[in-house]
Amino acid sequence: FPVTIGFAETFEIVIQLGAILAVLLLYYRRLLQGPSIYLKLAVAFLPTGVVGLLLYKSIRAYLFNPLTVSISLLVGGILLILLDPKEEGEKQPNRLDLEALSLYKAFLIGCVQCVSMIPGVSRSAATILGGMGMGLNRLQAAEFSFLLAIPTMFAATGYELYKSYDQITSDQSGILLLGMV
Repeated sequence: FPVTIGFAETFEIVIQLGAILAVLLLYYRRLLQGPSIYLKLAVAFLPTGVVGLLLYKSIRAYLFNPLTVSISLLVGGILLILLDPKEEGEKQPNRLDLEALSLYKAFLIGCVQCVSMIPGVSRSAATILGGMGMGLNRLQAAEFSFLLAIPTMFAATGYELYKSYDQITSDQSGILLLGMV
């Protein structure tokens, strides 16, 4: 069966749900520890949710192209190399604990995550760097990034399926499921 460009773009978004389900399994204990993490994740997700809803059509129309992706990957890789601090050891008393992360800083991490709507920009790299910029160490920033991926990717997948549901054939549904697995 023919694969359209629209289906390929949907596939790229929807298959990430499989990885998010793995994150749920990996971090289920963390998610059961208390409600404060849910509020922080909701606040951090808010900018991405709003911007994604408002700019979905423009992003798909103007930014899904090889030039944008290539430039994003190149700039992102350079930024990761330049901005990656050389931290010594795991204990850093001067760094913020994830539990102490304020709602304001969680919101700012969510604002940084909005940059990842540009195709080729890594969502996890953006949020990890945003978290480190807000005072989290690498491990804390990575954990918050993975946890923030849960609502972000569920929303992106759900919205993408909602927008393209009528264009997905039963054969393509099977491919989507296989891709998620």
